[in-house]
Amino acid sequence: MQPKLSQGTIFSKNILSVRSWLEKALNVRTYVEHSTATVTNCKGTATTSVYVV
Repeated sequence: MQPKLSQGTIFSKNILSVRSWLEKALNVRTYVEHSTATVTNCKGTATTSVYVV
C-alpha cells in the first residue's frame, strides 16, 4: 500500500509540473505574439511615416 501511495503523490506532482509548464509555455507564446504584434505595429507606423514624408 505504501509504494502505491508514494507513486500516486509522485504522479500528481508530475501532473502539476506539466500543467505549470504548459501555462508557462502559453504565457511565452502570448508574450511572443504580443511583442511580434508590437514590432509589426512599429514597422507599420515607420513605413507609414516614411510614406507620408
